[in-house]
Amino acid sequence: MSIIIRSEIESDHTQVHDVNWVAFGNREDEATLVERIRNTPNFVPQLSIVAELDGEIVGHLLLSKAEVVDDNNLHEVIVLAPIAVKPDYQKQGIGKQLIYEGLNRCKELGFYIVLLIGHPSRPLMKTLFA
Repeated sequence: MSIIIRSEIESDHTQVHDVNWVAFGNREDEATLVERIRNTPNFVPQLSIVAELDGEIVGHLLLSKAEVVDDNNLHEVIVLAPIAVKPDYQKQGIGKQLIYEGLNRCKELGFYIVLLIGHPSRPLMKTLFA
């Protein structure tokens, strides 16, 4: 299996929506979240990353800017959410490849704090925080 990890382009949007839809149990929440973030100043095009196999998008990672407020100080950070891989392709390292690529790109762009957003019962959370 030869997976291509690359930046999302506009023509990927429908497939990215579908990946998020099926990866999260045919729920609209994460797919809609991606669409909403794309339309904000927090969207960083280089940090919307897809995994492609034979012309099909099988995974997607979105990292976007956010602010952490500490008293009167604002700190710009990156948040990771969502990450999705189609069910037939899960547990094959695709999500891991997306995360590593995303973290490398964050570093190249000068972002050194990445926060994971999600629910602690999700397997990714258990893996990262176990």
